[in-house]
Amino acid sequence: MCDFHSIVVRRDGAVAHIPGNSHSGAVEAAGWRENDQMSDFRGSYFVEAEWDGKGDFTPKKITRGEMNDKQKRVINNHYSALKKLLSDPAEHAERMCLGAGIFAKPEYGDIRWKVMIDPRTPESVIEKIAETELYADGSSISFLHPKVSRIEGVIRVADGSIIEAPALTKSGYVDVSENATFTAPALTEVSGSVYVSENATFTAPALTEVSGSVDVSENATFTAPALTEVSGYVYVSENATF
Repeated sequence: MCDFHSIVVRRDGAVAHIPGNSHSGAVEAAGWRENDQMSDFRGSYFVEAEWDGKGDFTPKKITRGEMNDKQKRVINNHYSALKKLLSDPAEHAERMCLGAGIFAKPEYGDIRWKVMIDPRTPESVIEKIAETELYADGSSISFLHPKVSRIEGVIRVADGSIIEAPALTKSGYVDVSENATFTAPALTEVSGSVYVSENATFTAPALTEVSGSVDVSENATFTAPALTEVSGYVYVSENATF
């Protein structure tokens, strides 16, 4: 697993990416052959690049492996577009993240998530992005657009926040921070773990499956009357309610 934002670029300039930002996962999803022990002699099939979206970058600085000219150009163009988007989402989000935009494909849900939770992004654009595939990066949030229906990654509800997610049906890891309230009446599946911090409340009456573990801290409440399957452990602390 790599940091935001990671891509693999083949010798012919083709780009592979998955929202979880795994280089090996991107190669597998694209059906490409892996670099092997002979790559040092005949050249790599692909190079790996990653940049956190902060400050400046150069292709050489953010890339692992020897690039050809086409790869260098593709990497520079890709991350230049990302830098422009993150620098001014109000100006570029709709054009780049929707329709035929460079980051509109399903695999760029990690980028759309960052744009959607950015306070500079216009409300009208947030509403449209909310209906696309999203990948949460674990950033603490105090608001979630009510049209969001599916999120992979890590949803982290900020301390003391109250969030209602009426359309959310599937999510990744759910982390409800201290004194926060998270209500998801239509949520049926959590594809990761659930962590409810001290004095927090998580209500999911339709939830039937948690693919990871459940951890309910002191004085916290987790309400999931339809839950029938938890793949990992269940831990309920003192004075907690599950």
